[in-house]
Amino acid sequence: MTDASDKLAALDVEAFLVESVNVDPLRIQDHYCEVPAQFAYWSHQYALADRGLKLAKMDEERTRATLALAHRQRLVDAGLKPTESQVEAKVATDPEMTDVTRERIEAEFQERRLKGVVSAVAMKSQSLMSLGAHVRKEMEGDPQVRRAYANAATAAGYGHLGGD
Repeated sequence: MTDASDKLAALDVEAFLVESVNVDPLRIQDHYCEVPAQFAYWSHQYALADRGLKLAKMDEERTRATLALAHRQRLVDAGLKPTESQVEAKVATDPEMTDVTRERIEAEFQERRLKGVVSAVAMKSQSLMSLGAHVRKEMEGDPQVRRAYANAATAAGYGHLGGD
């Protein structure tokens, strides 16, 4: 993929994210239909991020152990008796350790970000229930709201749902 297509894909995902958590009072019926799919999509993305985090932690632990053995052996080969803190200092400053730590940090970020998105979509679902009841109540007494809702429903292909 090119940088441009990567950016376009990222924009599409970000646009979908915004769409997944926003509620338009005139599109409640659409939202009722969309939320289950959005919840499934973002839950899947969260599961992938959670797996990525677990794998990154496993890689970090394996790299730490491998580097500790290698650095300890180098110090012994140099005629030194390395302490744990000397070995750990070598491991902590090793570029390979830095790389896997950065990967783990990025995986944690993605996991936490997607956990928040899943939570937001779940809250959207709960809000729709409340908002739907509110709009129905307003429609009972306000002809302008009834007309706006009816026009939006007609434009969306749901037919005429009321109004004056």
